[in-house]
Amino acid sequence: MIVDELEGRLKNPAILDRIGGIAVSLVQKNIEQGSWAPNAGLTAAVKQGNKPLRDRGQLLSSITYRAEGSKVVVGTNHPAAELLHNGGTVRPVKSKALAIPAGPWVRTMMRGTDLSPRILLDQLRGSGWSIWRQGNVILGRKQRSKEPLPLFILRTTVTVPARPFMRLPPESVRQLSDVLNRELLEG
Repeated sequence: MIVDELEGRLKNPAILDRIGGIAVSLVQKNIEQGSWAPNAGLTAAVKQGNKPLRDRGQLLSSITYRAEGSKVVVGTNHPAAELLHNGGTVRPVKSKALAIPAGPWVRTMMRGTDLSPRILLDQLRGSGWSIWRQGNVILGRKQRSKEPLPLFILRTTVTVPARPFMRLPPESVRQLSDVLNRELLEG
């Protein structure tokens, strides 16, 4: 009888919603406060800060949950989540090198668009910029400007360290367990 009652509570959508909401907030807290490997120097410069896993808030806001029967599944649909969580090496797919924005203003120009580095460079050329490659840097200069600006740094690979943000620290697991116990026992 008690087991049946507990099983019924585990299927209660209200309880699952509370557990899911708390689990999401614990993962988000882990992203914000985890002690992650620092960003690479270029990444920190382009992001204008050194907060791993945090940039525009897309990863943080993508954390969600769904109830499946008597369990709650927490996850994300962020396209880079698996790479950020597990780490790995990124290699170019359609070109010889990865083009990494050399500064925050280049990144800002690409943000929110489907611009590839090649399309951005073509657009700059179309607006009168001179574009050239020097070593592993793509440089550009506006018309009538004397100083070239670095636009992209070229790399054949980029290694991203593992930052297992979905793996909760023990204190968060205890907190979630305490909430679940209260929900089941107080019903």
